[in-house]
Amino acid sequence: MFSAKPKMNGFLITCTLNKERSSAREMCDLLCEHVEELYPELCEKKEIEEVESENDDDDIEASLAKELEEMKNNKKEENKFEIVPLNINCLGFIRAKIPLDPTKIVHSIFETIESKKEKKTRYTQRVIPIMNTCNTNKPEIFNMAKTIVKPFFPDDQPKEYAIMIKIRNNSKMDRMEIINGVAKVIGEKHKVNLTNPQLFVIVEIFKTICGISVVEDYFKYKKYNIEEVFERVMQEQAENQ
Repeated sequence: MFSAKPKMNGFLITCTLNKERSSAREMCDLLCEHVEELYPELCEKKEIEEVESENDDDDIEASLAKELEEMKNNKKEENKFEIVPLNINCLGFIRAKIPLDPTKIVHSIFETIESKKEKKTRYTQRVIPIMNTCNTNKPEIFNMAKTIVKPFFPDDQPKEYAIMIKIRNNSKMDRMEIINGVAKVIGEKHKVNLTNPQLFVIVEIFKTICGISVVEDYFKYKKYNIEEVFERVMQEQAENQ
């Protein structure tokens, strides 16, 4: 079953074969941690307040209230994210059900890997922010590029960029046509730089859906590869000891 659809904001994840569901679950947990740090105003407020008890009956009531609160907390991720079935090997999608910037979340994940020198995933390889999605036809893709991409490229502030495109399970879309169309939206005042660009335009096509994002640290974080960044961090730590 392929349940991805247009106008989704979230995260495309690649993972170990046959571990798509496990990868999505561990990523939901990780995403929730970073949402609570970056967007505390979006997190659920406790509906059950813990009250200091003065007798055993109050202790029992407080204990029950605490158990209920823990049950509610276990469902927090369900209120923030939705795992979207793709039916594509080694690929998953997590839709954000709350207003957030997926590029900010992904940047935070990799900053934390570097600073704390730890990773909390086992099956996930890459996590790619997706700012919006549309159907895989050129008019819709280029219109979405005008909305998502163009604001990052004002004509009076020339920038260097690279378009990073990946097409999965779709034989109808032509890679160069998409690249040229998105480049036309960006405009001639901005120059292509494939080795050290200021901005990366990510275009992810999977089956009948296209996702787009604009990021700065795509190469720095190894194309958002959790395993490779963690390995680099551990190697640097070992060399410095």
